[in-house]
Amino acid sequence: STLCLSQRETAKKVKVSVSTVCFTIKRQETGANSDRKRSGRLKATTESEDMFLRVNSLCDRQLTGHQLLAHLNSGLAARKPLLRHQNKTKRFSWAMKHRRWTTEVWYKSLVHHKGSLNGVE
Repeated sequence: STLCLSQRETAKKVKVSVSTVCFTIKRQETGANSDRKRSGRLKATTESEDMFLRVNSLCDRQLTGHQLLAHLNSGLAARKPLLRHQNKTKRFSWAMKHRRWTTEVWYKSLVHHKGSLNGVE
């Protein structure tokens, strides 16, 4: 004969929690004991950031949470080109045009432009 005990009585007899009995019965009936997906707070870190934090905390167990966060945010910013290709081309053509200038020509050019820079033509 099969004993029909309540979940509470079963838990007491087997010395486990009632929720454990409930999950076990649910697993027997449905084949799965996982909870349904619930809405909740979104994760603040990505999987790669989680991995970074895990590895760093295992490497140096003395680090605090604030120090780990500082390490996480201390990466270098992506480098961008200082000049666009168009600007590089203009500079190169300017340099090629002026490459044969002598010191005297440069001096005359600077004296002429110095007056125009001060507002005097």
